[in-house]
Amino acid sequence: MRVLNAIAIVVLTLVPSIAQAQAPACSGNGTPGASGQCICFAGYSGSQCQYSRATTCSGHGDPSGTGSCACDTGWEGSACQQCATNYYGPTCRFCVASQTCNGAGTCSSSGACQCDFNRTGATCGQCATNYYEYPSCRHCLASSTCSGHGFCGSDGRCTCSTGFTGEACDISTGPAITCLNPTVVVPPTANACSAFPAPAEIFSVQDPAAQCTVEPAGPYAPGSNSVRVTCTTPTGGSTAQCSLNVAESLPQIQCPDVTVVCTGGLPQAPQGSSVCSPVNTACTLNTGSPWITGAQLNGAVGYSCNAATAGGAASACTGKLVSTEVGPVVTLYPGPANLWPPNHKMQAVDLSDCVASAVDACTGQPLDADTHGRIVRVTADESCADMQIESPTRVQLRRERDGGGNGRVYTIHFEVANDRGGTTSGMCRVGVPHSASSAAPVDDGPRSCVGQGCAPQPACKR
Repeated sequence: MRVLNAIAIVVLTLVPSIAQAQAPACSGNGTPGASGQCICFAGYSGSQCQYSRATTCSGHGDPSGTGSCACDTGWEGSACQQCATNYYGPTCRFCVASQTCNGAGTCSSSGACQCDFNRTGATCGQCATNYYEYPSCRHCLASSTCSGHGFCGSDGRCTCSTGFTGEACDISTGPAITCLNPTVVVPPTANACSAFPAPAEIFSVQDPAAQCTVEPAGPYAPGSNSVRVTCTTPTGGSTAQCSLNVAESLPQIQCPDVTVVCTGGLPQAPQGSSVCSPVNTACTLNTGSPWITGAQLNGAVGYSCNAATAGGAASACTGKLVSTEVGPVVTLYPGPANLWPPNHKMQAVDLSDCVASAVDACTGQPLDADTHGRIVRVTADESCADMQIESPTRVQLRRERDGGGNGRVYTIHFEVANDRGGTTSGMCRVGVPHSASSAAPVDDGPRSCVGQGCAPQPACKR
């Protein structure tokens, strides 16, 4: 055990000696001299060259043999780590406002000059835009300093345009202008939401020889608009700042009388329109109900509509809604029908003998003529003793005609109605030829009549 401990001690004492032998001479920043002292490389100092410009003095100074720093100009601190007085920014830039900025600015945190409002340049050594005559740098802006009636000279003073005088060119020597400050309305038929009033609506001028212009010339959007009026004469000119207000036109809306067929639903309600903005339209029936597309309507009723824009412009109109019924579609048999032979006997003729079909025009449903029809009257171009209305849908006609005539023609006038009261009127003819070989009987016009509405034809008296 004692032998092993001795060996361990020997190993431990040998290791430090090896490490010392391997350490670089002069910290690797110099070379040993003949006397054993270190000769340091440039930028390093100290007995072992352990001090450097980069680390010991932050790169802004040179270290001494004891490690103290001799700082570069503009830097200070034990490690040259901060800017000296009047030096600024990451590079410690020199700046004294009274010198660097020509007394017309301040030093910023970066050392650059922050110039006064009327100066510009790296050292504030020149006048800023719209400032003239260095170093006073007088302000001059033509549109304000010269009232828009002149231009700024090199000394910052106004040179006035013809017709104006004064230090600010604000005294007119031209014709007097009166602003009318009108309110104009966007025409409802305009292509765009703007107005283009005539100059005479905007201003008046006393001198009829004056030549005047308006800027901007328009058109003008809704709201308040400012315009500049300039009038000139051979002796001078004048200007005035006038205003005009443009209002939206009222929305356009029309309320026509509307006929609703077949007691169908209401069509789409009238809609207002405006060239300026969307229009909200509300239509109400006189019954108090709103206009609802597709709603059923019976009879006639008035209605009103109100159209309004988001800007508050509003218009109204009124109209009438009428519900109307359409009668059935009636088709007759080809005719006229003939009664033969002329045997003096009465012949029953039903309405269905005349009407081939009847169809409800609204629903398309077929209608039976003998159920939905009625005979109104019967006329004849000969004697009235030979026709009788037996029932609403049947008439008795005699097979007879005058021997010396051209045949007899009976005309049956009828109506066919649907279940809602829609009625279609019609007529059909029944003839008695003169002979079997003769042509069709000729209707010479009514000479007699039975039934309703016979006037002015003579009615048969029995």
